[in-house]
This record gives sequence, structure tokens and C-alpha cells, in this order.
Amino acid sequence: MTTTDPGTGLRRHLPDAREVVRWKPDGLPERDLRRSLTPTGTNPIGPVEHSADVELVHLGREFDRHRGEPVAWFRPDLGPAGLEPDTDTDTDHRATVADTCRAAWKHAEELPLDAAPSRYRVPIHLTAGTARHVGRADIVREPIDGTVGHRPGDGRTPATDDTWWYRERAAAAAAEQN
Repeated sequence: MTTTDPGTGLRRHLPDAREVVRWKPDGLPERDLRRSLTPTGTNPIGPVEHSADVELVHLGREFDRHRGEPVAWFRPDLGPAGLEPDTDTDTDHRATVADTCRAAWKHAEELPLDAAPSRYRVPIHLTAGTARHVGRADIVREPIDGTVGHRPGDGRTPATDDTWWYRERAAAAAAEQN
């Protein structure tokens, strides 16, 4: 697609990146959904939550149009997952996160993203941030069950066993450093 408006391309890629980050935790059991897999505590649902937060907070501040309802996982009256005590279930939390993502995206679509001076800055910020969240989601999902890629069942990704050539080269390069 050829275009002279960089914002058009960015706004085309943003919905795709949103959807990729949103599906990453699908199908995981509750323990894996919230299990910290990095030293900083990142878990499979975290990049999805943070992606929605960024859109709601950044766009609210940028356009002085805040969403009326606070993000559930930031409410002090609710538990750590943004759920009422004793209802902290896998289904409830996934639904809360999915609903918040949809609300964030709808909120963003209602804002004048191409208004000056934010014509390119806001779409760039959102697209780049969402892409970073996709990468984090890939990193924490892969060790659980090997799921990686742009879509569920994406056949374009390499094998996760020792037969993939890059793993062998990376292991050999690391061994040379010892």
C-alpha cells in the first residue's frame, strides 16, 4: 500500500497489533495467566492490561477526555486482578481485561487522532507501544506452551525444538564467550 500520509499506515497497523496482543493469553490456565515469568513480574495477561491502560491514560491526558470508569485492576476497592474478593476466577478476569480492551479501543476511535499537533505523534506512540507489548507477550507465552507468532496456529514461526538452525548458532556463540 502506497500512501503519502504516514498516519494512515500507522492507523492501519494499530488495530492489528492490538488484536495480536489481546489473543496472546488465550487458552492459558489461571496459574499460567498470572504467573510471573520475568524478574520484573511480567505475566501473560500483563501486556494486555498495560496496553489498554496506555491507550486510556495517554489518550485521556492528550485530549483531556478521560474515560469515566477507572480501569478495574487499578481500583483500590477491588483485588489485585480488579475483581471483587472471592470472585477472582480465570473467566471473570479474562472478561474484565477483554471488556477493558474493547472500551479502550472504542474510546480511541472516538478521539480526533489526526488533529494537530498530535497527527502523527499519538498513532506512533500507540502503535510502537502496542508492538512492544506484543513482543513481551510472546516472550512470556513461549516458555509456557511454545505459542508464538502473529496469529494462533501461525505456521510461519520456527520450530521450538533443537532442530532450528538459529538456536544452534546462538548456543554456539554463547559457548564461545565462556
